[in-house]
Amino acid sequence: MSEDFDMVERVAKAIWNSQQPPGAPPYHHLNSVEKFQVSLIARDCIKAMREPTVEMATSGNFADGGATVDSSEVWQAMIDAALEEN
Repeated sequence: MSEDFDMVERVAKAIWNSQQPPGAPPYHHLNSVEKFQVSLIARDCIKAMREPTVEMATSGNFADGGATVDSSEVWQAMIDAALEEN
């Protein structure tokens, strides 16, 4: 793992860093209210990813002992876990 943040905080940090003009405070300098506000946006972004596209689901399906495993369920469980981390 690249950082010791949960997924919501990773996404919040990426959103903050991508949207700020030069000279804006870095994410780690935000107060708790500002971090909370950015985390709400991050949670909405992660929730929007919960339903994989057809291409994502198809490319992730695999065979396990002759049965096809639907990767959509795995993907959704992973997204749900990310949203429950904090």
